[in-house]
Amino acid sequence: MRSPGRRATGAMILAGIPLWAGCAFLTAPSGGGISPELRTRHAQVALDREAFDEAREHLVALGSDCASGAHGREALLLLAAAELDTGNPRGSSRLAAHAAASYLLLPDADPERVPLARALYRLGADLSPPAAESRTS
Repeated sequence: MRSPGRRATGAMILAGIPLWAGCAFLTAPSGGGISPELRTRHAQVALDREAFDEAREHLVALGSDCASGAHGREALLLLAAAELDTGNPRGSSRLAAHAAASYLLLPDADPERVPLARALYRLGADLSPPAAESRTS
């Protein structure tokens, strides 16, 4: 019997993680009265500076806020990419896969962005350690 490859293992890991679409995918701090447009700009500036922790804060807030609309949808993809960036010392492949999967579950996901979301999801899943390893490390 063949053992599952990395992709199958990653998919099995993520099958145990509850996924929610878009605005409910993570519990985020309240928006603090910042508009989605301004929060998006803050996230983009942080990403340009490679300030990944700051960018994550803004992107999670956008992706978790139902009222952020297109900004929230794009934030899910940017969050997935930023978490997979090799320059991000605290990047999380698991969070990347989770954000990308949340995008894929959106009823209003842009069909032109679905291949990107799917690739980010698969890459995050492939790079995620098995559940037993992540609990012991």
